[in-house]
Amino acid sequence: YIKAYFKIKKIIKDFKADKVIGCGGYITLPVLKAAQSLKIDTYIHEQNSIVGLSNRLVEKKCKKIFISFEDSRKYFKNKNVFLTGNPCSENARNIKSISKKELGFDEKELILIVMGSLGSDTISDKLVQLTEKFKNMPYNFLIISGKNYINKFQNNYKNIKVLEYIDNLAGVMKSVDLMITRSGATTLSEISSLDVLSILVPSPYVTNNHQEKNALTFANSDAAILLKENEFEKVDIVIDEILKNKEKIKENESLKNYCTYKIGGIARVVVEPRDVKSLVKLIDYIKSNELKYFLIGYGSNLIFPDNNYDGIIVRLVNLSEIEYLNDNLIKAGSGISLQKLAMTLSSKGYTGIEFATAIPGTLGGAVYMNAGAYKSDMGYIVSHVEVLTPDLKIITLANKELDFHYRTSYFQHHEGYIILSATISLKKGNVNEIMDLIKDRSLRRKASQPIEYPSAGSVFRNPEDIPAGMLIEELGLKSKIIGGAQISEKHGNFIINIKDAKSSDILELIDLVKTEAKNKRNINLKEEQKIIKWD
Repeated sequence: YIKAYFKIKKIIKDFKADKVIGCGGYITLPVLKAAQSLKIDTYIHEQNSIVGLSNRLVEKKCKKIFISFEDSRKYFKNKNVFLTGNPCSENARNIKSISKKELGFDEKELILIVMGSLGSDTISDKLVQLTEKFKNMPYNFLIISGKNYINKFQNNYKNIKVLEYIDNLAGVMKSVDLMITRSGATTLSEISSLDVLSILVPSPYVTNNHQEKNALTFANSDAAILLKENEFEKVDIVIDEILKNKEKIKENESLKNYCTYKIGGIARVVVEPRDVKSLVKLIDYIKSNELKYFLIGYGSNLIFPDNNYDGIIVRLVNLSEIEYLNDNLIKAGSGISLQKLAMTLSSKGYTGIEFATAIPGTLGGAVYMNAGAYKSDMGYIVSHVEVLTPDLKIITLANKELDFHYRTSYFQHHEGYIILSATISLKKGNVNEIMDLIKDRSLRRKASQPIEYPSAGSVFRNPEDIPAGMLIEELGLKSKIIGGAQISEKHGNFIINIKDAKSSDILELIDLVKTEAKNKRNINLKEEQKIIKWD
């Protein structure tokens, strides 16, 4: 350590470094300590959920600390900790998917098993035995064995392929139905970025058991399944359980878990179709059996009632792929987070969608509402929309057919259409200017909006002559409380859930504001949020 410290100190001086960034591991310790002794700004990035010793030893004098898991924050005494996630290869996100046909498989569900470039003794031995079970399962398997273990496998099963290595792993990941892999920090960032359903088998041989802690963080958030190495022989059972129940079906679910207000009764069934094909089958089944259903995304603009719903909530959050059609056109599934889409495209230098980084909910919900902010809205950027019609046909509607106006669209007047995807048209701009604008707006939003409480954003549409928030403030209604709901002190056009609010509390506040606006200012306020009433 001492030898390395003095050697790197000289290198840093010669290099005239302005800043030094470390990503953990024992080799970074002398580098960061040397930089700190020279009064050079140092930064660290902790990739894992458990903070390593090197990062703990240098954090006190670091200017900023970047973390990949929120759980890591508690390990640092330094106040300047920022949640950034792990960097992910630009190539991984943009690379074209490799189809099952190109991989030599039919259209059955495909399971990718990757255990590192060299392989793993324990896992490989178990995998060899498990292929006898895999060959009789109704799935295809692509096993990346690593060069040390390729010869252990028989490679003559119709539904199993074993490769030593594959160049375009990200392209394969985009096409598979399930991935089984270790839980290193970089692997997890790619799984998250590419939205891959996964079983994580943490290596028990890494320092501080980092991989298990990483996997546990994902598992606790329902983002992956954790399977310990000593349980790996049961992986065939876990595969079956996942793929046979991949359509997430939950019974007797509280709607508080499915809207940003955190209100509502109990839904008899909540279903999350895994793709468009599954959605069409589900809607066909529902209609054929004359069942009640209601479509949602993230529930970020909905006011669910307090009473229960004896029907099916269809949640479209799995329709979330992004496809770059050309330099200006991007197609995205209706279930993708609008904020995630906007941040992804803005960070690539696309301009015109910056306003959407302020809007929660899904892309489909934003198109339905013609959501907007900062004097822009979806109508300005949507080129065309792919929809499922009431008679279960998939058609495309162009912008001019979508009847976009202030907080309204074609779909609000034509019930029964389901938005599957939207193609948006954007121009390229200066990425630094774009990100600076987003950062500035984010800071102003945090200062002016009650984002620390459950809400559904702006309650009312702005009337012609005065913003709704200003009107409500002039009426003296800010901070008004009914039950567990309150008109925000920060912003009059926000109603927040301050303590186990009921839907009825929120609706009473809405009625109060509308009545006061009409009686005192002769203004008819109209809700921007959608008030749901079960039949």
